[in-house]
Amino acid sequence: MTVYEMVNREFADLPISTMRYTQDMPINVSNHWHAAVEINYVVSGEISNFVMNGQTFRIQVGDFIVVNPNVSHAIWEQVSRIESITIFLLPEFFAQNNITLTNRRFFRTPRHHTDTDQVALQKFLEALDRVFHLTKEDEINLISLKRYIFALADILLSEWSYPVPETLPNLVDVNQKVLDIMAYFDSRLTDAVVPNDAAKYFHISDSYLARCFREAVGITPNEYIQYQRMQLAEVYLADTSQSIVQISINAGFSSEKRLQRVFRKYNNMSPSEFRKLVQKSSHN
Repeated sequence: MTVYEMVNREFADLPISTMRYTQDMPINVSNHWHAAVEINYVVSGEISNFVMNGQTFRIQVGDFIVVNPNVSHAIWEQVSRIESITIFLLPEFFAQNNITLTNRRFFRTPRHHTDTDQVALQKFLEALDRVFHLTKEDEINLISLKRYIFALADILLSEWSYPVPETLPNLVDVNQKVLDIMAYFDSRLTDAVVPNDAAKYFHISDSYLARCFREAVGITPNEYIQYQRMQLAEVYLADTSQSIVQISINAGFSSEKRLQRVFRKYNNMSPSEFRKLVQKSSHN
């Protein structure tokens, strides 16, 4: 089951929120999504099963992962205790700085490291560490907190983001049935899943599934599956040196040509151009 999570601002004049995990806290985060940009930073221990875009990530001590708005994610089967902080940058945070999140996406996962990326990476980690320690205090120094939060946002925007056309799924006010259908698709992206499979699974007609999905999300079930596979392909392009052909297979596309067409539709660039953009951003 995938649920929408409302993230409320923690501070009156700073549209962010934070959540801390300590060594004595169990972790059980079910599949959910929200409108905020989320940064997860591990201070000690590791998150073994962080699931996002149909892929499982391992976030070790001193590393982090960035989650885009409206992307479903979860932490499964977390046995070991960790110490970490989650930072939510609310849409209002970006709106105050004339930045529209609907046409910008961020890329940053634990495997995306290059030698030339070290300057921005070090600055980002230092800012994360400062935010972590500031939020441990009984009386939080908001001036210092603002400074480091803006440092995080500046690096995200200048180093690890790219513009996209405004053709993304609308996930506002989606009912639970449609969220469950989306979760069904998300868990089967690398298979030859089609809307008819979901209709059979949920015991509804193809026409009913198509109608309620489009009314709720704004796109067809097939378009949603393509979009999610495209996001999975982005991870492979940013984090691996796999060929475009191999990535099309790993991301569940029927062919490289299909990946090329879908990728250009949503990103206004080819997979190769996206990979060069990521590499260029890492070299700046």
